[in-house]
Amino acid sequence: MTIRRFKGEPAEQSSTNDELVDGAVTYRAYFKSGVIAYDRSANEHYALFYPTDQYAWASVLKKLGPYLLIGTRGEGLAIVDTRTFQLRRVPLTGQASGTKIRINGTVDIDAPAY
Repeated sequence: MTIRRFKGEPAEQSSTNDELVDGAVTYRAYFKSGVIAYDRSANEHYALFYPTDQYAWASVLKKLGPYLLIGTRGEGLAIVDTRTFQLRRVPLTGQASGTKIRINGTVDIDAPAY
């Protein structure tokens, strides 16, 4: 996937559901939207995830090694490899193993090992 990077901080889209800071990069999950990353060291921002259904927006962000885990409101789990920007979607019924992650504040699932 090609990531388009834009100069400066992202414009505010809507309220922030969750925010995670990892070094110089800040990841923000927005209400009824996707996940935007802002790299302070390069002063640029880019989109990492957008749900297939606008009502299944990102609700929680966790980092597991190089993987950004995105819990959604009904769509399941999205995993972004922050080194390659490969995106993998895991439905709530998908198989999982490893460390626990909470989705929507109510469902605990294991983080997929991939």
